[in-house]
Amino acid sequence: MSEKITAITFGANEPTAEDARTKALQLISAFKRDKSVSDESAHYSGVTKIKVAKDLEDAISNSSKNTSIKQGNSSLCGPAAFFFPILAKRPDIYTQVVLSLYKQGEAKLEKLKLKSSTVARKISTPSIKRIDWMIMSSIKPGYDNPEHQASGITWPRNLVKWLEDTGHQVVDKTPPSSTGLDSLLEAQRAYAGGYTVFLLVHSDLFKASGKSNPSLFPPNHWAVLNSTIKIKKYDPVSKKHKAPAVLSSVLVRDILEEWGDYEEALEEFNDIDGERFEPPVKINNQILLDVFTWGKRHMPVFNELSTSRKPEIRNFLRGYYGYIKARR
Repeated sequence: MSEKITAITFGANEPTAEDARTKALQLISAFKRDKSVSDESAHYSGVTKIKVAKDLEDAISNSSKNTSIKQGNSSLCGPAAFFFPILAKRPDIYTQVVLSLYKQGEAKLEKLKLKSSTVARKISTPSIKRIDWMIMSSIKPGYDNPEHQASGITWPRNLVKWLEDTGHQVVDKTPPSSTGLDSLLEAQRAYAGGYTVFLLVHSDLFKASGKSNPSLFPPNHWAVLNSTIKIKKYDPVSKKHKAPAVLSSVLVRDILEEWGDYEEALEEFNDIDGERFEPPVKINNQILLDVFTWGKRHMPVFNELSTSRKPEIRNFLRGYYGYIKARR
């Protein structure tokens, strides 16, 4: 008879980050000392006790730095996004899930059942660390191979269900909800209000190649907002960008008015003899935000690491498709 799986719960009181990290390290230490635990998992091929303990210690020590769960070449951005806030805020819970998968081949987080498929537990994943593969594949029981892109897709309804099953209050603002500046302002307010905010985007928004991609459709990626959303307004008088300011209703109103004025001026210009007049100048306001994605805790838009080169907000909105917010 298989051992009964005890549900892992978040508890009524949220521990401090340091307390959660201390508890996680205590769990790992006890796991390493436990002689009743086999040196190799009976459920995941090639996964050893020593390796899991070390990878957990690395993940926890790096959870406040610039590395985290890496999906490799798979389409498991949804599971990576789901588990990232747990690793970052509750490494003790993350550790319990991983250790349960190692020892029992499955886990239960609140009401959410986690169990990788038989094939997934045996397959080799050279582009994905084994600990990451264990936990990401466990939430996708029908997913067998990192090369199988379609079956790894996470639809908004899937992410909502995982969050609800783990006791979160969830609001889904992905299409058919508005996905423009107003939606981005809502996402910023949610982040400022303590929600975890999952952005539905085109993956090229966080690649350098996205700047020149004319078509950022359809949405194909989940990223976790990990900073405030700021705007650098362009001043046509000084011909310079102003200091970054947090996105607000006032900024949204000003930007929309600028866009409306530009479109109106452009229409007038096209209706007259263009050789006698200068065309209107498009205002190039820039957006600054960081997300967790592809194992990077703070990935900027279009992967722009230089402070002198930031993306234009219109380009960002072409690949932005709303958000889901959640909190316990």
